[in-house]
Amino acid sequence: MGSRFTASLKEMFETLQVVKDRGLFFVDSLTTGDSKGYKTAKTLHLPATSRDVFLDNRVEESSILRQLHQLKGIASRHGHAVGIGHPFAETSRAIRQFLKGSRKRSLNWSTCLMCYRPPDHEARAAFAHPISFFPLSY
Repeated sequence: MGSRFTASLKEMFETLQVVKDRGLFFVDSLTTGDSKGYKTAKTLHLPATSRDVFLDNRVEESSILRQLHQLKGIASRHGHAVGIGHPFAETSRAIRQFLKGSRKRSLNWSTCLMCYRPPDHEARAAFAHPISFFPLSY
């Protein structure tokens, strides 16, 4: 029947309506294979995106570093990529180590909150190649 964490479509719609009403945007973590979040957000014309890489499924620095390199590869190929993770010490250390090795490379990092702009502007998000922070479509 699904876990207690699986939201019904009605609950998802109601929640995302509140997100929209508050001028926020939605990032679908895709933690379940049947996530309806992104599609529901788009139905509401809510700025939305989904993650490309989950950084810390395995809470080990070496694994997180591999995920960061995968994220970088996606951003290089597509002009943008979205990575999400938890506030684990291992994640923080891996990101710090990755950034030390990336200082000479031309990548821009940003948090979704730092890049969000009100609805009368383009919303922008996440880890992007320097010349193309990607606009979230409405």
